[in-house]
Amino acid sequence: MWLSKRHRPTGPLTAASRGRALLLAGCLLALTGCEFRPLYAERPAEADDGGYAASFEQVRIMPIPNRSGQILHNYLRDEINPRGQPVDPVYALRVNVTEDALRVGVRKDETATRANLRVIANFELLDTARGVSTLTGRTATLVSYNLLSQQPFATNEAEVDARERALETISRDISTRLAAHFEEQQKAAQAPSQP
Repeated sequence: MWLSKRHRPTGPLTAASRGRALLLAGCLLALTGCEFRPLYAERPAEADDGGYAASFEQVRIMPIPNRSGQILHNYLRDEINPRGQPVDPVYALRVNVTEDALRVGVRKDETATRANLRVIANFELLDTARGVSTLTGRTATLVSYNLLSQQPFATNEAEVDARERALETISRDISTRLAAHFEEQQKAAQAPSQP
């Protein structure tokens, strides 16, 4: 699309664009001043604060019923416990998974050609020593797949693939929220106490 002469930028920066640039620079400076640190940033070797990874090693993922639960359990173990589950855990992660499929994309002959699979997970992080919940949450995702009337095997494979994509997305969301929770706990523990 060609811009007319009236809308083409010419000459030095306008006052509005300079103002936006200054605002952006101010926001970046504010982030550095409030100790902003990306969750997955590399930490220096000498800064042995453990971070959320040390807390992840203390989380036991409780068994999740059904086939979808088993798949999600495996994804969570890959994210949270890549070296194996702890023998004496400090935390227990309980997850409940539900899913439902809705047929959409209906033809004139009332045959569905597309389906949406909605997967919902409610999770709770328990402090095993005190027996109290330290974090609860809910996450959901929606994935679509094709329904092929003449090819039931292909339809089944598409549904299996959609389910695995949804469960992988949910496991990443849960592990990210746990990481943020542990980072907040660590930050609160390191903060100097107010008199």
